[in-house]
Amino acid sequence: MTTQAEQRDEGRHGGHGGGHGGHGGHEASGAGRGMFDPANLERLLGEQRRAALPPEQTLHTAGVTTDQTVVDLGCGPGYFTLPAAEIVGPRGKVYAVDVQPEMLAACRARAAEAGVQGIEFVQSDGIHVPLPDGVADQVLISVVLHESKDRAAFVREARRLLKPGGEVALIEFRKQDGPPGPPKEVRLSEEEVAAVAGAAGLRVREQRALNDLHLLYHLAAT
Repeated sequence: MTTQAEQRDEGRHGGHGGGHGGHGGHEASGAGRGMFDPANLERLLGEQRRAALPPEQTLHTAGVTTDQTVVDLGCGPGYFTLPAAEIVGPRGKVYAVDVQPEMLAACRARAAEAGVQGIEFVQSDGIHVPLPDGVADQVLISVVLHESKDRAAFVREARRLLKPGGEVALIEFRKQDGPPGPPKEVRLSEEEVAAVAGAAGLRVREQRALNDLHLLYHLAAT
């Protein structure tokens, strides 16, 4: 699911995704404040988003590598999903998770057109992701957390999906004035991200800048 804030982000993915410029995501778990209009789908796949968050480079920075199982939590039309499947290879797997069936359909169609395999499509009900515990080496959440109504529950669900030693790769806007992106008051500070992670039993293992707009947080079990 892509949020209204993502629609305001001209540089975005975008979000996972992103959607996010760039993000990946849409809220796949944890109901948010708005749904993305599928009529604007191309915005999530455009050159502005790619310039801000190059998908392959971003995924490598996030820690996605060969043979992993990755959950793209808020996959949208597959901005990060498809390149993640290419990176993990035939012995890896990617779960594309989204609330909106239109987004999952778009992601599935793009994967089929590109001949990308190793993706399983999963519709979330807004909070729970219908996958078993401990399936993922990496859970990608791209520019979704700030829109969640229950941020701790959202991240707690991501933690549930992690294998022992797995990590959440969280991309969020810097807490600064936009545009592009949502208003400053909607964005999360570094302290707020750390607090939400802590409430979900995770810690910020590492934080780095992806560009002038976005920060990447590696969240690991406490």
